[in-house]
Amino acid sequence: INKLEEKFYNISHIDIPVNLGYGYGVKTALSKISGDIAGFMWGDDQFDARIVASMVDVFLKNPEIKMVKTFRVKRYDGNYRLLISKIYQLIFRILFGYYTRDINSGPKIFRYDLLKNLLPLDSNDWFLDAEIMIKFSKIIKKGELVEIPIEFFPRKFGKSNVKFTACLQFIINLIKYKFFKPQ
Repeated sequence: INKLEEKFYNISHIDIPVNLGYGYGVKTALSKISGDIAGFMWGDDQFDARIVASMVDVFLKNPEIKMVKTFRVKRYDGNYRLLISKIYQLIFRILFGYYTRDINSGPKIFRYDLLKNLLPLDSNDWFLDAEIMIKFSKIIKKGELVEIPIEFFPRKFGKSNVKFTACLQFIINLIKYKFFKPQ
């Protein structure tokens, strides 16, 4: 990133010395960006990052599009994770009435002017993806969201934090957001 930062004026890094969660990192980055297109992606090398160029291309060719995100078509992270995702999708659709193929897939990019509709974000963990999709579901109409298929590779380093307790917390967060969060 430092080399890219030296080469391109519009790239900068954000240093977060202590890991306070996936959501915290994304929130911090989104609060400091500018430009026409905003977005974020994971850095764990589980998808081909060149997909971002295709996503930006969708924006350049279709000014009516407000958000481009991916959905995982090939997953190499096991049946357990696939089942969990299907359950999340179903609960999300029931509670919020909004269909997206994969709420937790990334990257997600969107028009910068919509960022004000996202902030403030509350989640410091991986519920942040769902929080973003919940907020966008209120402002993005049918035809303004494009979902691009992506292959999701096996994790090469680090370990997944998707344990039963994290899954349960995710479902609790969906219910809390629906019934106890000011709309």
